[in-house]
Amino acid sequence: MLVLHAHWQPPARPDENGTVLFWTETSAAPAEQNNPSQDSPAAGAQLSGPEGQSGGGGRKSRWRRKPRPLLPPPVHPFCASLAESEEALRQLGWAGGGRQGSLILLLPTAGNLPRPSPHLVYDWPFDMRRPPRLARWQVQGLLLPPAAAMAVLLALPPDSDLPPSLRVADDARYWATATGLVLEAMAQQKLLPTLEAAEAAGAGNGGNSSGNNGGNGGANGSSNGSQYYARWAPVLDGPRDGPRLAQLVAQMPPICRAHVNNAADAPAPRLLLDSFLNNSADALARIWTRGLAPPPSVGANLPAGDWLQALFADTPKVSGAPAPLTRLQASYRAWLRSLHMAGDQHVRVAFRLEAPQSLTLAHSIGLEIPPHQRSDSTFSSRASVQMPADEQGNGRQQRDRQEPRQAAGEEPPNPQAGRQDGKQNGRRNDRRNGGRNNQQGDRRQNNGQQPGKQQGTQQPSKQQPGKQQPGKQQGAQEQGGKQQGPKQDRPGGAQDSRRRNDGRQQGGQRNAGRRNGGQRNGGQRNGNQRSSIQRSGPAPQAEGTWQLHFLLQARDDPSLIVPAKEVWQTGNATLQALGRTFTNPQEKLLAGLGYAARLFEPLRRSLQTETPTVAMLTTEEAYAFLRTAAPVLEESGFGVLVPPWWNKPGARLGVRLRMNAAKGATPDLVAGGRMGLDKLVDYRWEVALGEASISRAEFDALVALKSPLVQLRGQWVQLDPDQVESAIKFWQRLEAGGTLGLTDAVQLGLSGAPIEGLDVLEVTYDGWLAEWMARLTGGEKLSVLPQPTSLQGQLRPYQQYGYSWLDFLRRWRLGACLADDMGLGKTIQTLAMLLRIKEDEGALPGPVLLVAPTSVVTNWAREAETFAPGLNVLVHQGAQRLKDEALLAEVGRHDVILSSYAVVRRDAPTLNLVEWFGVVVDEAQNIKNADTQQARVMRKLPATFRLALTGTPVENRLTELWSIMHFLNPGYLGSRQSFRRQFALPIERAADAEAADHLRRLVSPFILRRVKTDPNVICDLPEKQESKVYCFLTPEQATLYEAVVREQLQQIDAAGNDMERKGQVLALLVKLKQICNHPAQFLHQIGDGYPLGDEDARSGKLARLVELLEEVVSVGDRALVFTQFAEMGGLLKSYLQARLGVATQFLHGGTPTAQRTEMVRRFQEDPDGPPIFVLSLKAGGVGLNLTRATHVFHFDRWWNPAVENQATDRAFRIGQHRNVQVHKFVVTGTLEEKIDEMIEGKQALAASVLGSGEQWLTELSTDQLRDLVALRREALDQEPV
Repeated sequence: MLVLHAHWQPPARPDENGTVLFWTETSAAPAEQNNPSQDSPAAGAQLSGPEGQSGGGGRKSRWRRKPRPLLPPPVHPFCASLAESEEALRQLGWAGGGRQGSLILLLPTAGNLPRPSPHLVYDWPFDMRRPPRLARWQVQGLLLPPAAAMAVLLALPPDSDLPPSLRVADDARYWATATGLVLEAMAQQKLLPTLEAAEAAGAGNGGNSSGNNGGNGGANGSSNGSQYYARWAPVLDGPRDGPRLAQLVAQMPPICRAHVNNAADAPAPRLLLDSFLNNSADALARIWTRGLAPPPSVGANLPAGDWLQALFADTPKVSGAPAPLTRLQASYRAWLRSLHMAGDQHVRVAFRLEAPQSLTLAHSIGLEIPPHQRSDSTFSSRASVQMPADEQGNGRQQRDRQEPRQAAGEEPPNPQAGRQDGKQNGRRNDRRNGGRNNQQGDRRQNNGQQPGKQQGTQQPSKQQPGKQQPGKQQGAQEQGGKQQGPKQDRPGGAQDSRRRNDGRQQGGQRNAGRRNGGQRNGGQRNGNQRSSIQRSGPAPQAEGTWQLHFLLQARDDPSLIVPAKEVWQTGNATLQALGRTFTNPQEKLLAGLGYAARLFEPLRRSLQTETPTVAMLTTEEAYAFLRTAAPVLEESGFGVLVPPWWNKPGARLGVRLRMNAAKGATPDLVAGGRMGLDKLVDYRWEVALGEASISRAEFDALVALKSPLVQLRGQWVQLDPDQVESAIKFWQRLEAGGTLGLTDAVQLGLSGAPIEGLDVLEVTYDGWLAEWMARLTGGEKLSVLPQPTSLQGQLRPYQQYGYSWLDFLRRWRLGACLADDMGLGKTIQTLAMLLRIKEDEGALPGPVLLVAPTSVVTNWAREAETFAPGLNVLVHQGAQRLKDEALLAEVGRHDVILSSYAVVRRDAPTLNLVEWFGVVVDEAQNIKNADTQQARVMRKLPATFRLALTGTPVENRLTELWSIMHFLNPGYLGSRQSFRRQFALPIERAADAEAADHLRRLVSPFILRRVKTDPNVICDLPEKQESKVYCFLTPEQATLYEAVVREQLQQIDAAGNDMERKGQVLALLVKLKQICNHPAQFLHQIGDGYPLGDEDARSGKLARLVELLEEVVSVGDRALVFTQFAEMGGLLKSYLQARLGVATQFLHGGTPTAQRTEMVRRFQEDPDGPPIFVLSLKAGGVGLNLTRATHVFHFDRWWNPAVENQATDRAFRIGQHRNVQVHKFVVTGTLEEKIDEMIEGKQALAASVLGSGEQWLTELSTDQLRDLVALRREALDQEPV
């Protein structure tokens, strides 16, 4: 096995772009190394006197220690050869190129070996308990330039798609993620041309100085002796870029910074990441723009022309005299500053919109408010004001209710006048409530207000112009009062005739002046006074005013916010806040506000003051900010924090769905099959706004208000034009009601997909349908059925619930997927359901087709015979199976038809003629690929109900789940293309949590999965579960088996004496065991040179072992695999490790004691240790404590229960706190099955087995022996013919 690493090496000179070294670790056993501690210089430093003179002359000298140079580091013992690294890259699509290179890395080291990568699967001893030290190791590999390296990194597939012998280390995955960030910036054309200065001597800083998010555009070079370089740099200043970069910095694997001699010299993660981003973008931009350079005549003999040519050249060096280039760089830097008006790479200007304490429109539009929906937040124009609960910030003090008053002849007071932003409380709330969806963060203080006054609201006063009353907030511009200066510049002056007013009408809320098609519908104040709207007038001063607060926000942590008021209070060029240092905060704030005013015109009003802290907005302006300005500001690099209700579905128009059972549809009729499912549910759609359903007339009344934001029953909701159009289309195109089928009703009720562009806010069910849905979705406990009386065994409580769940969905003709963990009894739950139906109705309504992998069909037959003898079972398998008319005639006489996928695929034309009562597929992952003929055949089988059994409903891709669900309930998840677009791509590529939750809601009613660690399951399980695993011989095995039996029986008959005969019998038994295990073992092909191929195709037993171990490993369990043969153990270890891609150990009699101890320790204690432990029965059957294992596999049988139980007790012993599952393999049709039947049948002959091993077999006569070892062809694995 190889583990691929990628190490970014920054450029050593400013004219370089750096390289990526790809190297690999190998699982081959390392040679012993002698690496002294190299985390410090070598011992034995030389002593010398001052200035190199030795001390003497009776004078005391000052001695200093002169360290020796570092010793050359040894080669990394796990580092693969260059040829192996190149081969690994070829498997990932590498097209060639690059050169050999090496690096020295400072790595954790224990003893004389570096610690292996967590992804490396190895079987040599390594003591992970020893405390590590840092030591230098040399690795060699392939050096690729940035563009070529990016191609390799982007081609890295997920671990599930990698070859079994290849893994990708964390450092390679990390740089692949960073590469995606570079390509994303380039796809958005977010590239910046830079001009950098570096000393002509060639000293490089290892990366570009024009870092991301608004770097300074170049080093401060002087005009003399400087060399300039032209480069492209990605611009990563979007709203998500800061947190993403911070996350990348925090998650950088330590090995990425290991190219140093001492840990203290490790580069800062951000510098290293910026170096990769900048140099990779520059290299890729030069390739993409090759041939697009402007002609040399453009800007000839000008510094700008030289700079332009260098941007498109192969090398970044700018030709030209230093002095003109220095002047060009100064102009460039001035131009660059104008591009980053939102802030710099550490801080940005942000805005937080705060909703007003407004009145409800419920009464004004004639909505009837049910008593149970009334609250204190529903009030008239003269009622007291209460902020809705969802607008009160976390920890914010609740405001006292007080009616705003207005004196005769005066302008209405500013409701926010006198507000003080408390420093520490504001910071604390900003940290707690930071993020775009939180508009509250400041805690208000009653600074200087009289007792009894409302916090944050000041009583109006008749103060003289230019004067400020005691107790008022400092800075009259924020409270709307006058400030010093000319009258026309006083935004809050009482004499200003341009004041906007969105005041109230008596008994309701007036329109805030919404523009529509260039015209404005101006509301009236007191019925006769019209307010005016100007493009840049004074701030509105009414109780419906919205406030847009100005802030500074940290880019890497949006929850760190400093209000503008604190910015203006600072007296120097730096601001210390929230553990950060903000340089030139006032300059950044003003510059950002000036630029933002270009994008949102109402901000200009606030800029008429010297220290702007807030902008007052009308409702129309607030909606324009939320709808159009906020996204543009975010894309421009500003931070935006909107009210929490803005992004909630309930804050806009939506629809509600009400469903009830159709007339005459009762549960008994439907479940009994006497009523179809196609017209079972009546439904009705309703348009809703917030929590209220509205009629068409009420909707028209709302639209007539022409207000984009209204407060309805204490909740702000929006009425944007797109929603209004969607609602109109909804009423025009969609029927208000109708009927549909049960499956469609479930899909519609659980999907939550928008209807005609409107979100589905709520789905309600009435009558018995509500109870039925509650049971289906788990909201109400399912009624547990009693155990069938004819079941030969006792169901455990979780199994009883499982079979009741299966029967519930079966009665409603809905497909079900039982996805219980391996060993929890999916087989017996299915048999119990079939027995229940037969007991209730006297006979099954029709035959049930049960399809399983070939190796499992026999298991089903035996389980049915053991637990459900009342079921008449036909095994339809093998070359002698019934066909055509004979099969059709026989099917009707049986309850269950057992067959394999291969046989069903071959006999599909005949099987499709049967009206199956049910179709059950075991190991349903066999139909996970919807395009295979196997899956298509299973979907076409006609059946009343369908059932899928699997322990892994999703192995690699979500489309596998779609394929299984499409078999169970066709069309429920839509087409495969729509499923891929709606769920698979968003979840797998973007980790879309909302899409994942949506999918979970859709499929969870039809999938029941319990794992062994569930509390309700643990208490029901026995301490040790034993089961037989029946396997088939492959054709190769069957041929060898018959030949050996024939030859050995002849030799036994010809034996000269009893001793020779017994020897021949034992030889026969050993050879037949080897054949049953694997032909390569019998043919002695296993060895150091044996090439591993598709080994499970040669051995039915190995194929079944791989299937079971895949499930064990997938859930994080560990397993022991016992075999009698060291040769077979070596093959199992090698093949399982390569096939499953996990570490596998093999302990046998030749394992040294020290290595044996280390192997046990790794399996027991190491969390990254091997999950599979292969042991020879004699060497590992006694004296070991392996309680970490929860599964024990007996690959071949000793035929002595005492010996097998002793081996099982390696895992099932004191100290084991989990249940242990024991799997005993038996090959059908061979002597293994015969002897197992003797032992399990408690025959007299079986008593001699205990304590005597296989010696009793030598006493059998030749005829008895022939009957025991003869191959029964009808039990073999036969391909359909």
